[in-house]
Amino acid sequence: SVVRAEGESYRLALRDGDTVDVAEFLMLADVPAGADGHERLSRLLGAERAYAGPLYPEWPYAEWAEGRRREVDSTYARLLGSLAATLMESGRSSEAIRRLEQLAVLEPEREDVHRSLMSAYARAGERALALRQYHACRTVLRRELGIEASAETRATYQRILEDEPLPSDAVVLRI
Repeated sequence: SVVRAEGESYRLALRDGDTVDVAEFLMLADVPAGADGHERLSRLLGAERAYAGPLYPEWPYAEWAEGRRREVDSTYARLLGSLAATLMESGRSSEAIRRLEQLAVLEPEREDVHRSLMSAYARAGERALALRQYHACRTVLRRELGIEASAETRATYQRILEDEPLPSDAVVLRI
């Protein structure tokens, strides 16, 4: 077993070549600033494969797990946003949409995610879905935060509604 009991505590005893999925995920998700498009995409997809789901789901309220869980959760959200943007840049909008949909579920109050998803749908030729996403965004913002959509989101909606082309950098998340 890789788990060793030591008194009243336990430790992980890894052998040479063993890895921990969380460490691999965090390492791959940390893409170097100078990485080219291919390396960036490769690392992001590798990090996505290494992500094994929420950390320590069997201990949802354990204080000792809180910091690491928050780190993994925020890294996963950044990963989804970075992966979506990278996929959009390489013309793979349907793959980007899947990541943006996941991110919208994880962080429904993030207006920039909804706006990026609207833009990605529009670029993929899914105008009806783009317009529906705007209304989903408005509903969440009103219900959860008591605010209206920003001028930027309303302008994106108007452009889609009028079937105008969106700027090339329309899928940009603030991560």
